[in-house]
Amino acid sequence: MPWTDCKNFAQGLRLVAAADRNNGGVVIDLIHFDRGGSHADEILETPRALLRYMQRCDAPAQRPIDVTTLLRIGHTCSSPWYRTNPTRRA
Repeated sequence: MPWTDCKNFAQGLRLVAAADRNNGGVVIDLIHFDRGGSHADEILETPRALLRYMQRCDAPAQRPIDVTTLLRIGHTCSSPWYRTNPTRRA
């Protein structure tokens, strides 16, 4: 997620590798994957054992122009989870 210390899929994989745990892996949220500038080829090159979960999101397909806009869209996400868990918003 571009506004965090782990900005994209490659950084996430490096973090998992550095942790060096048998139960380590990555979760792919397709919108965050795209927003971080990652590419599908990166998933294909990743060992299957590290791919733990994939999630789809209902965010707009058009990429935000900056992190401020990205966060605003995230805060107004129409997902039922966001509507029922307002304190969990970033």
